[in-house]
Amino acid sequence: MATSSSTDGVLDGIRVLDLTDADGLLAGQILADLGYSPGAIDGTMGDATSSAISAFQHDRKVAQTGTITPELLDELERVTGRDTSKLAER
Repeated sequence: MATSSSTDGVLDGIRVLDLTDADGLLAGQILADLGYSPGAIDGTMGDATSSAISAFQHDRKVAQTGTITPELLDELERVTGRDTSKLAER
């Protein structure tokens, strides 16, 4: 059973999602598929995952938080066509 690995909150005025380990796995896999290096795809938000997210956010010109936000999920869906609506409650 997946457990929550972070808490829903706000970082620099940007909403950060409450994610399960499964959400982190899928987000990490999508980033890896796009050529970013999220480190081990194990569902945890480590430094490599945060760096990969920041790099993707920078490249796509969205707010760089290094965290999984609704805006990140929207952009991942826009770029890949993959349904990210099942990742955490938005």
